[in-house]
Amino acid sequence: MLFLSTGIGLTEYFRSPVVALGALTTGFFLYILCLFFRPAVGKRTVAALRFAPIGLLLVAAGAFSTQLTRERLTATSRYKLSSSDTFRVIGNPEPREGKLRMQVQLTGGSSPSYILYIRHEGEYEPVARGDMLKLRNFYARSAEEWEQKAPAMGRYMAGKGLSGSLHAKTGDVEILPTAKGPFSLRQKALDLSDRLAATLYELSPSLLSDSQCAMLEAMCLGREGEAPDVRRKFVAAGVAHILAVSGFHVGIVLAALGFLMCILPIPQRWRRAEWLLPLAGGWIYAFVCGLGAPVVRAMLMATLYIVGKCSGRPTDGLNIWAAAACITLAVDPLSFYDVGFVLSYAAVASILIFFRPLASLLPDVRQPLLRLCRDAMALCFAAQAFTLPLAAHYFGHVGIIFLWVNLPLTLLVVFLIPLSLIYMVLAAVGLPLMLLSRVVGICADGVERLVTAAAAVSPSMEYAWQPSMPVVLCIMAVLLAVGILWRANRRRYE
Repeated sequence: MLFLSTGIGLTEYFRSPVVALGALTTGFFLYILCLFFRPAVGKRTVAALRFAPIGLLLVAAGAFSTQLTRERLTATSRYKLSSSDTFRVIGNPEPREGKLRMQVQLTGGSSPSYILYIRHEGEYEPVARGDMLKLRNFYARSAEEWEQKAPAMGRYMAGKGLSGSLHAKTGDVEILPTAKGPFSLRQKALDLSDRLAATLYELSPSLLSDSQCAMLEAMCLGREGEAPDVRRKFVAAGVAHILAVSGFHVGIVLAALGFLMCILPIPQRWRRAEWLLPLAGGWIYAFVCGLGAPVVRAMLMATLYIVGKCSGRPTDGLNIWAAAACITLAVDPLSFYDVGFVLSYAAVASILIFFRPLASLLPDVRQPLLRLCRDAMALCFAAQAFTLPLAAHYFGHVGIIFLWVNLPLTLLVVFLIPLSLIYMVLAAVGLPLMLLSRVVGICADGVERLVTAAAAVSPSMEYAWQPSMPVVLCIMAVLLAVGILWRANRRRYE
């Protein structure tokens, strides 16, 4: 992963194919040196020379893949848009501070994608996913222009594979008769997500309020919903990661399916197949969530782990983490600049390194509920080691209220997400369970009250801090060294 990231970073810095060519040339000469000068150097030098071409080949692969992706995005961003162009809405519209944000795709041709911002002015016809739009008057800004004026936004667009942004007013947007679009697996997944989300709004308001429905939409299905105030509260409380479907949510779903397999009477000869149900269920959940990048990344790591278990091979968490990151970067090298990619992999690495040492500091208990509380506490603190300095760098402030909110919120969400998904599936097939809906309503109300209280207290416990990336890397290097020494010291006395 380090070599791939080096190739991606150098190519983005120099914006030239010379990085790939230089890495390949250097690797070739090192390989020749290894062949001709083997008798004159020691075994360690030969081993280093043999390893160096492989590393340089990975650098060249990252550089070459990045160059191709960058050229493709540059070619699409140079397309001159006109008022006669039509766009298809391919993402669910999200309300954002007086605007409606959505992802659209140009119909025909190379079909580049854009972020469309529609400013509300007077009455307007609601826009939904799948609609065809024609913009009579709009302002466009390419991804290249964003990189020059706002590098953070430019990197965001590069990570998402977007060609630019479009800005229009509601009066300039015309909704055309919808034509059947090309088959898209992601659109089918979003259709299924729409059906499941609709079951929440069929409940009585006395069980689930609109804000709680929007919260469950985002928490369980990765949808924005119609209540931006909900997201604002979660962000203020420092627990926005609970609202965005990611590896945490995938882990809860896989754990619930694993618990189900443990209580089912499965014959001993089929015990290895007990991993297949969580694997299939996890990918179905990723499909229901619209195959979003965070869910797919989490399922990729889970798949590598489960395949290793089923094949009887030893599974090391850090090796799986590195393999999943390499696959992600090889497929989409510009995801290296996606904040979600960086934070999610940093959180997983932090948990893998610090979870067991932190858990060993807490009392060992046998009672399952107390053990769950202990592990949740260790997990919450372990994930902050690498993500806290990165979040401070990206967002410019640090709040400490989440340290007290995370534990009770995690315990509630561990039960709320599986119960909500079970209810939505049963209600979608015509089997709603009122008792289950009441339990979901009680848990959702508890989560909402806890987050609202934390958001009210948060401003007094928030501090401005935005370290530069070199400072962040130094902090992470020190923490990594501490984690490695800590784990080594624990093994010595075990």
